[in-house]
Amino acid sequence: MKKLRWELLQVLYAVSRLVNAIFGGWADETISGRCWRLRHRKPWCWLRPVIDWLVTPLERDHCINAYLHELLVFRRPPGERMPAHLSKDKP
Repeated sequence: MKKLRWELLQVLYAVSRLVNAIFGGWADETISGRCWRLRHRKPWCWLRPVIDWLVTPLERDHCINAYLHELLVFRRPPGERMPAHLSKDKP
């Protein structure tokens, strides 16, 4: 059962990154992470609360958590990455 859940999550991550890329985002960034990064711009300021609300049964504050996770695993353009000395992961 855990393997099936992990595989389903991987598909959801891939779909999220695909949707983000289709709408002009980076291929390694999820739509949730982008919503947090651009939370002060339209349409992201409207979409972020909707995504957070939809995911609330599974995770609170999903968009900021997705954004912070992407910072830690270097799924950001080089200029927006967390400095390596602040992260446990190395590129």
